[in-house]
Amino acid sequence: TNRDKMKSDGLGASGHASSTNRNVANKTSKHEDVKAKDGKKTVSKLNKDLKPEIGTQFEVGTKGKLINNKLSYEVAAFRTKFTDKMTTVSVTNPNNSATLYTYVINGGDQIHKGVEASITYELVKKENAFFTSIAPFANTTYADYTYDNFKFSRTYNNNANQNTYDFSGRSVLGTPKWVANMGVDFNTRLGIYGNV
Repeated sequence: TNRDKMKSDGLGASGHASSTNRNVANKTSKHEDVKAKDGKKTVSKLNKDLKPEIGTQFEVGTKGKLINNKLSYEVAAFRTKFTDKMTTVSVTNPNNSATLYTYVINGGDQIHKGVEASITYELVKKENAFFTSIAPFANTTYADYTYDNFKFSRTYNNNANQNTYDFSGRSVLGTPKWVANMGVDFNTRLGIYGNV
């Protein structure tokens, strides 16, 4: 889900957005072939009970300029809840040496909370110089992404009650708590621009 941002200079603003993801549901209907560990082809089976993934987000933020409009800043806090979050499950043989097939299920909910902040300082602003503008910048994001009531079963020999995984309350895999970035934007009189 892409966040739809609504912001206002100085005073701050809030926004709300919701969306539905049906892309994965459409893809699973094609029965795509996948490779097992031993190189043999397996089939992605269709889950006819799959529900649309729905995301609802609230965001509040502010932005503005200081120091004679040289220093620009933006700050935003957000909270997004995904219901019926889709996840792919692999079904292996009893020896766990090959994947028999994969399918997509609604694992549960995910809650994404966080804060984003960025600043840019206009160090150089000269129309007739070789470097017409030089602006250092920095931004950071704190992200607290967790699973909520997120459970699914990995089956062996069609036994759906075997190996139930419960990720409820755990951090979402592959999402760092902190991300930061620093650099310098520049423009030149020749029309060449970039950042480092």
